[in-house]
Amino acid sequence: MRSRGGITKTVFRNCALGFFFLGLFGLNVACTSSPNNATVTIPPAPAADDEYQETLTKWQRSVKVYDQFQNRIELNAVLFTEEMRSAYVARWKRLRGDSNVSMAAEFGGNLAVLVSLFTPQEDFMRLDNKNLWTLRMGFGSETLVPVTVLRLYDKPMHEGFFDFISKWSSEYLVVFDVSTAGASQSVALPEFISAQFYSSLAYIDLRWP
Repeated sequence: MRSRGGITKTVFRNCALGFFFLGLFGLNVACTSSPNNATVTIPPAPAADDEYQETLTKWQRSVKVYDQFQNRIELNAVLFTEEMRSAYVARWKRLRGDSNVSMAAEFGGNLAVLVSLFTPQEDFMRLDNKNLWTLRMGFGSETLVPVTVLRLYDKPMHEGFFDFISKWSSEYLVVFDVSTAGASQSVALPEFISAQFYSSLAYIDLRWP
């Protein structure tokens, strides 16, 4: 007969092996414990949210630049069109249960680009430093400069919507006044939009569609 200690060790070993193989084959393990008359739901990650992921993918652009096998710069950007803002607000309501969206969801005659930036060269992490970066938007035949470059600090809040955000990246909301390009309160998108990031580190040109 096995001792109680032997049984405990065997159960622990079997559980550990089970979790190892689940992780090995890429399966997610979620454990919840709740009392009677309670419901616990774990919301899906952005990439697993069928109501959100397709729109995010449509308006997201990403670049990774390497120099002699060294990571030089990573930049992810999301163009906040009306469609993207609607998807963002809808996911916020599903996750938070209210409409008090912290990040601006209504820009009027403006168009915003959310940017997540990483580079080993720490000084260039400051996308709002005009001595290091020049930002532009191609809006049809017009070239626009940002009216605001806002640093976003609340990573835990934004990670629930953009899974490319990491503890090493810096996030910004870059806002352009497209009313100067003939738009009114409702932003009418031209066939061609681009976001350009100029620096001595790299020149990045992102395009939609």
